[in-house]
Amino acid sequence: MVYTTTTLIALAATLSTSFAAYVPKTTLTGDEFFTHFDFYSGPDPTKGFVQYVNRDTAINSGLIAMADHPLANASVYIGVDSTNPYPASGPGRQSIRLHGKDAFTHGLVTVDIYHAPTGCGLWPAIWMVDPNGVYPGNTGEIDLFEYVHDSPANSVTLHTSEGCKITNNTSPAAPASRFRRETAAAASAMTGRVESQNCYVNAPEQTYNKGCSIASPADISPPPSAKGQQSLRQQTFATAGTGFNEQGGGVYALVWTSDLIEAYFFPRPSVPAELSINPSKEDGSVPAGRSVDPAAWKAQGIQPVARFQGCDFDQHIRNVSLVVNADFCGDWAGNDAVWEQSGCKAKTGAGTCNEYVGANPKAFEDAYWLLGGIEVWEGQ
Repeated sequence: MVYTTTTLIALAATLSTSFAAYVPKTTLTGDEFFTHFDFYSGPDPTKGFVQYVNRDTAINSGLIAMADHPLANASVYIGVDSTNPYPASGPGRQSIRLHGKDAFTHGLVTVDIYHAPTGCGLWPAIWMVDPNGVYPGNTGEIDLFEYVHDSPANSVTLHTSEGCKITNNTSPAAPASRFRRETAAAASAMTGRVESQNCYVNAPEQTYNKGCSIASPADISPPPSAKGQQSLRQQTFATAGTGFNEQGGGVYALVWTSDLIEAYFFPRPSVPAELSINPSKEDGSVPAGRSVDPAAWKAQGIQPVARFQGCDFDQHIRNVSLVVNADFCGDWAGNDAVWEQSGCKAKTGAGTCNEYVGANPKAFEDAYWLLGGIEVWEGQ
């Protein structure tokens, strides 16, 4: 038999992990979006220069609303205070931190993002953690979309208790035949780069709370099957930052099983119809009877931006709920070395992250989320 590239990719998806087809379980969008979340207003566990406000304050201050985007109808707006200055020694700038009311284990999570906060001083994230505040415990944390300052690349990270390390399978070891080599490579391929392999938050060989992290590429190309448009396939698209917002964002998808966690990114022009939950300006409709099979993505040549394997995830990550927030400074973005290495110290002229964020409210007028919605899917 002659094995084509498409055949090898399809076989590889079957050989590596058998994904079930998923159907929508919970759809968070439109006017009902905020009913699925609690507004956290306590102190920031990561020591951010931030005041998270309650629902009433968020509404009265205009920090949450429904808004249109040139590519979509009503989307969910989640902003930060861009009006008031704050002393660098004070509690920080007002922002929003949403905690999902429902917890889940395994499945598919898709996040439709049209615009994300970006710029010096910011630390935005969409992630999953124990709803009762246990960390890491045996429930762990999954960060699907996270970066600091104006980074053009997203980081996907797991934080767990001791005993969870991932293996980087992008270079399979000594397969016995060319067929096995090619199928194994196709099955394990990802476009991201492993930054750290130990998911344990106190791993002695890593900085505290680093976890196992995979950096998405700053730019990716659409898959070969991208709507059949040659011009589209010749473009590249950003996974975070200013370029991400200029292209209208895209959809991030997290596939979570007992032995594999993968993150995919679909730039706005190549978002599959079945992942569209916010009616577009073009036809104003959402496809009915939707289902998703990640194995079919692989068969189309779509690679994940991050792939975690080699850990018994059920022992370390379970029963988590969604969190959406925009932090300022804190343990990561506010670290003096990070502030300088990111270029923000030179760019802003501010000696510290807190100093800049407190004194420059207008710098955060575009520091907002605009979400088409979030969806949690379950296996059929």
